[in-house]
Amino acid sequence: ILTYTLCFIFIIWVIMRLLNVEVKNLFYPQAKAGGQVEQAVVGDIQEIDFERAIGKAVQEDDFREAIRLTFLFALRKLADQGRIKLVAGKTNDEYLMELGQHPARLATQTLRYYFDYTWYGDFKANEEVYRHVSQTFHDFNSRLS
Repeated sequence: ILTYTLCFIFIIWVIMRLLNVEVKNLFYPQAKAGGQVEQAVVGDIQEIDFERAIGKAVQEDDFREAIRLTFLFALRKLADQGRIKLVAGKTNDEYLMELGQHPARLATQTLRYYFDYTWYGDFKANEEVYRHVSQTFHDFNSRLS
């Protein structure tokens, strides 16, 4: 029985290595989608020159960062208009709930979808995905007024 148990553990270990799964992730899960805006981001969000930062990220082909910054820019615009209140620890779902039936809600929800998948889901963003995010942000801006 001990031999079978050791063989079973070894097989599981080999499979986990092949799938590149960390043992600690089985017991300590990573951040979930719909996560929280970090404390540092809430404090710094008013200081960021988003247009410059997004442009730099796109120029460097860092589309993951460009998508993150675009989503944060949308949150800042909503906060500037008093549509949401930026608070550390508040989830993206809570921001969407604050919007209620606002015309920009669908575009905000789409931006959040791309942010969650690229930031928390290890989805590899490329230029085509970012173009769609950029178009959604343009739609968001037109509905914000």
